[in-house]
Amino acid sequence: MKEETIYILFAKAHKKWGVQSQLVKGVEECAELQKEICKIYFGDTSLERQQKLAEEIADVELMCDQLEYMFGLAASIQVYRTEKLDRLAELLKKSGGA
Repeated sequence: MKEETIYILFAKAHKKWGVQSQLVKGVEECAELQKEICKIYFGDTSLERQQKLAEEIADVELMCDQLEYMFGLAASIQVYRTEKLDRLAELLKKSGGA
């Protein structure tokens, strides 16, 4: 799907359900992802569980994208992502992991 089309969908969702509802939906999707991560952590690494994990990751990513769009956070998120990736690289370097 084209980026412009995605943003149109986000705008329609924002208009239809509003910020409060989308914030709650974001929390709900994060909880569902957390549940799937825990199931894998505790030993269910079946293909079905991995597919469910993939689905929940997609849901969380889409909700994060919607929140990014609604609050105009693209530039800020990019700055934080870069900082956090740099920090991860430094931690790995210090621990001999990279």
